[in-house]
Amino acid sequence: MPGTTSTSPRWKARGGLYCPDPRILKAVREDIYENIDEFLAILHDPAFAAHFRLSEHDKLKKAPLGFPSDWPYIDLLKNRHFDVLAPIPEPLLRSPEFLEAFAALKPLNRFLNFTIEQQLEQGGEFAHSITHKA
Repeated sequence: MPGTTSTSPRWKARGGLYCPDPRILKAVREDIYENIDEFLAILHDPAFAAHFRLSEHDKLKKAPLGFPSDWPYIDLLKNRHFDVLAPIPEPLLRSPEFLEAFAALKPLNRFLNFTIEQQLEQGGEFAHSITHKA
């Protein structure tokens, strides 16, 4: 609308994993379950937590199949996406903190990429489907 202003930043930083193949999603959940301390350390790292939060969008209502519903961190496994989104105020774009914000994403992406790479190494149809090979 003309004459109105928005206080919402128009720039956003995004990272992680959005809308993964079901086999990747299952593997990521298994890795989080088996390596919860490492995953929590990433999420609670002050550099990461200063800018990012794991998306709460489109979560399961119940525990995913194969995981105990009484596990203390089951809410993390209810995610269908393991992505983060952070608004970036325009002044931050011109500051050294901008690169620091993106650098804080590296451990999360490394954790997720490790799982994806393990799945790709197993080969088969699955590997072809996510690498777009015929």
